[in-house]
Amino acid sequence: ANDTIVFDPSILANGSDTMKIEFPIIFNHGLTIKGLFLGGDTLYLSGQDTSRIFYMDFEGVSGVEMYLEDLAIIEGQQYVSELSQSKEHGGAIMAYNLTVLSIKNCGFFDNHTSGAGIGGAIFARSCKAIYLLNCDIKRNGTDSVRVYKGSGGFLATSRSDSIFVSSSKFSKNKTNGSGGAIAAYSAVLQIESS
Repeated sequence: ANDTIVFDPSILANGSDTMKIEFPIIFNHGLTIKGLFLGGDTLYLSGQDTSRIFYMDFEGVSGVEMYLEDLAIIEGQQYVSELSQSKEHGGAIMAYNLTVLSIKNCGFFDNHTSGAGIGGAIFARSCKAIYLLNCDIKRNGTDSVRVYKGSGGFLATSRSDSIFVSSSKFSKNKTNGSGGAIAAYSAVLQIESS
């Protein structure tokens, strides 16, 4: 079973706060992370418009599952110089070769890629199943001005199998390419109540 990280609500004793991320958090095994995005005071994880938040590279490793719950992920930023650099995409999260990427009750606000980047908030490559459940997704985008034009203002996938989206709200996500919110290359995309 996955280890679990739970943020202590007492850190919000004085109201909402922001954890400033200066370098991406790199994972070396599957985890469940439970944050403090619960409808009242919130702990925001901010890339400060200079950094990605999470880096999940499990190339060559099988059976890895990541569960993100009640997280508010904001201001992730990733510059990508060449479209072929697949592990450089994703403004807030890069996920590679996961069996499960489950994102539940999370908020993604103001995350972006630039240059040749795709996946304004999330880029997922070679993931078996991606679940997006009851999330609030606003103002994410790919800010490419190059010939690649970017794709997937919120989420872009490559060589992934399936994406299931339920009870999630999307607004003001943008890209100069395809998929203002989601660009699902080669993945089966199912959306309900969103």
